[in-house]
Amino acid sequence: MEIDLKQRWTLGSQLGSGGFGRVFEAKNENGDVKVAIKLIPKTPGADRELLFEDLSGVRNIIPIIDSGEFGDNWVLVMPRAEKSLRDHIRENGSLSVSEGVSVLSDIATALSDIKGKVVHRDLKPENILLLDGKWCISDFGIARYAEASTAVDTHKFSWTGAYNAPERWQYYRATAASDMYSLGVIGFEIITGRRPFPGIDPRQEHLTQNPPPLTGCPPLLTALVAQCLMKAPEVRPLAENFLARLAPILRPSSGGASLLQSANLAQSQKLASEMAARSATEDEDQQKREIVKSASQIFSMVLNQLEQLISDNAPNARIEQIRNKRMVGTTRKVQILDNSRDYSYGLSTKLGPATLTAQPVEETNNNNWGHYKPAFQVLAHTSIEVRIPPNRYEYEGRGHSLWYCDAEEEGVFHWYETAYMFTPLTNKRGRQNPFSLSPGEESGKALSRALTEYQVAWPFIRIEVGNEHEFLDRWMTWFAQGAVNQLSHPSSMPERNTHATWRQ
Repeated sequence: MEIDLKQRWTLGSQLGSGGFGRVFEAKNENGDVKVAIKLIPKTPGADRELLFEDLSGVRNIIPIIDSGEFGDNWVLVMPRAEKSLRDHIRENGSLSVSEGVSVLSDIATALSDIKGKVVHRDLKPENILLLDGKWCISDFGIARYAEASTAVDTHKFSWTGAYNAPERWQYYRATAASDMYSLGVIGFEIITGRRPFPGIDPRQEHLTQNPPPLTGCPPLLTALVAQCLMKAPEVRPLAENFLARLAPILRPSSGGASLLQSANLAQSQKLASEMAARSATEDEDQQKREIVKSASQIFSMVLNQLEQLISDNAPNARIEQIRNKRMVGTTRKVQILDNSRDYSYGLSTKLGPATLTAQPVEETNNNNWGHYKPAFQVLAHTSIEVRIPPNRYEYEGRGHSLWYCDAEEEGVFHWYETAYMFTPLTNKRGRQNPFSLSPGEESGKALSRALTEYQVAWPFIRIEVGNEHEFLDRWMTWFAQGAVNQLSHPSSMPERNTHATWRQ
């Protein structure tokens, strides 16, 4: 097979493939130049220009000597390298300290030269090739190209998890510090013959766990690799600093220098532990905040629909948007309240004697369950109710709980609607029936198998944007009934079969 670019190339056998592209050996039409040709699929969303960077004058990179198109692929032509660092590790296992320092020095030289120009994003042994006696970085632009054509929640091909920095697992922008973290993983691997983490749960390992310290090598190298692997990007060394600190590693040290290096190593390991602990807490908190924010945005979409339907069908209704209990502004028909921690608003609507209220979303404190914590996790919650003046039976309406939780399948979160009642044996009857409960000991009792004063009165029903019509119609009906004094206590409780609607 021949490919016509600036030169004509004849493809030979396939050398390998990766997440993005296949690699073939090839030669020019005279047969005197042997190269490797990479075919990269033309993927929607990823322009050809993403594959190219101006890297003139950069040392220790694999240059692109020809390029173009072939069918549904972009074509990159590169010098044929002797082997990859991955092949070298497979052949030799762990490398000696002197060879390891030499490899790291070659890679860091390239990273130092590209500072301010480009971030590689996918540094790993497969992308480091031996060419003319130097270990050189290849595939600049490939990760950026892949990233542009891959869903943000998967990044399936745009990076390799085992070498990925913590901030990349959190889907933050890649920086030069991200490449230095990858270099730290490579350094650990070429010295020990294994990666710093086992790969059972890569995301949590890179976000929260400390790698084991390097043993049997100079303290300066151990400290340098440990600093590269720190969770906070700000404390990782710059490439030029890394290079400067590599230079004296193989020199003989005086007794005092060795003691100082050991003390520095101990301090690096302590700092790494502190960073990992902080990263674990921050990641968990940040992840939960992001989930609550997303859940609130989903709930706001449903609430927008409800607000619009009420406004369209009952223009005399007074609509108030609620943030929290502190009012900061009022208009004729809209009351706006403030809470800087809220990601969505609540809604209070009054028509005649009836008031329909949906509270703002709150982040759930899972320490409030007492001895009755359910099998599922609740991340956020709110409530909705229709309230009327007490009738002659002292009935004041009904309220339902809205929880963002994984009630049906572990780890799969949705908004669910449910409600509660007093167990008939208690002889209690609330002014609202059914009523809402926040996640906590009282609702936990209702969800448990134990016989308590609380019982689930409404099955866990999923609420989804685009399929919320039943939910909206039901609450508009109850609101309308309340407005004309026709909302009454349910004829039976529970109103619906609640069997097996949540994980127990």
